Amino acid sequence: RGGGGAGAEPVPASDRYYGNWLALPIQPGDQRITTRTELVKGRMWGLEQTQGVLNVLVNVRMTVVKLADGGLLCWCPVAPTRECVRLVEELGEVKYVVLPTTALEHKVFLGPFARKFPDCEVYIAPGQYSVPLDLPFQWLGLGAKRVDGVLGECELPFADEFEGPEILSLSLGTGTFCEVAMVHKSTKTLLIVDSVVQCPAEPPEVCRVDPSPLLARAKADGREPDREPTPAVLREGWAKTALFGLFFQPVSVEYKPSPAAVVDIDKGFTWTERWKSSFARISNKVFVAPILQQVVLNKRPSAALEWVDRVAAMGFNKVVPAHLQAPIQLSPAQFKAKFAFLRELEAERQAAKKGGAVDEERDQGRRRPAFELPELRLPDFLQQLQGGAGGGNGDFEADDMQFLKDLDEITVKSGFVKLEE
Repeated sequence: RGGGGAGAEPVPASDRYYGNWLALPIQPGDQRITTRTELVKGRMWGLEQTQGVLNVLVNVRMTVVKLADGGLLCWCPVAPTRECVRLVEELGEVKYVVLPTTALEHKVFLGPFARKFPDCEVYIAPGQYSVPLDLPFQWLGLGAKRVDGVLGECELPFADEFEGPEILSLSLGTGTFCEVAMVHKSTKTLLIVDSVVQCPAEPPEVCRVDPSPLLARAKADGREPDREPTPAVLREGWAKTALFGLFFQPVSVEYKPSPAAVVDIDKGFTWTERWKSSFARISNKVFVAPILQQVVLNKRPSAALEWVDRVAAMGFNKVVPAHLQAPIQLSPAQFKAKFAFLRELEAERQAAKKGGAVDEERDQGRRRPAFELPELRLPDFLQQLQGGAGGGNGDFEADDMQFLKDLDEITVKSGFVKLEE
């Protein structure tokens, strides 16, 4: 275990320095703490770092699997600091690096990480793209290191030890959302990225090594003085971090612009006691990430459901995602049940198609030209307007989902995201 936990040797700042951080200039900047946790005894580990903005830092995980020959497969690479590389090399020789997503916050580390292990083979999810220019993937940080194959389009040298890959690839009009799932057969572990998560009640270890972001988030408002890093304060900071990270603008926080908030944005946030009930709804629960429910998967419910069914046909008893808790004890049937909201959406869509009736107001809203966008009610954090509660989704407080509902409406009405026909 690394990362400066209890009893660990102090780690010099130079071992946590990450010089390429400006490729995605978010917190924690050029200092990246890494912790290592054994997920399956002797076979699988999670190497975790933090990332985020506005002192909302959550854990991001690379999963390292020891293969039958002793070599390592690294799933969803993280920033290759000296500390990170050392924690990997202690486990064995890296043979394969797998990028199972098109998400920027994950793929930005592929090139730098793979270059640290020049003899490894690199496999990537299909549908990679870049903005504003869609450059060849080889130009995006790999240097002389080549991509050895695209998942789903080539034979995999580690195929005997895995089921899959099962690929969810959704073209949304402005780019491709892709998530790859594979099962490590001998440990019955489903490896995914973002689709299903479990929110722990306690802050992840990597978030506790440097607790300053948790302490900033624990404050009821920006005027509150710094608090001691007691377990209770860190739990409060984590609860508010999780709510921010999952919902972007939870109902229990208000933002009030002021001269002080221009200098320090944290001084504009004020929390109500409602954060406690909101966090209780998600604490230790397993769910599909809210932004995927409300903004991504709901655009292509039939394709997403086909992927869910394919994943659920594989043999696993636990899940390791790239964020929050791991491993998650989950059966294929339980995994499938987490996507019940998609089955409801698809049933509604099929009923509308069969009857030839589409709600006129919604249909017109989908096709409303972009110049009418100012009529939309933007969320409070972006524009200080009053908003309604809206409908809930699964385990979540209805009001906590309002920001994502508004974001969903904006992306559809602007034509930024195309709906499934």
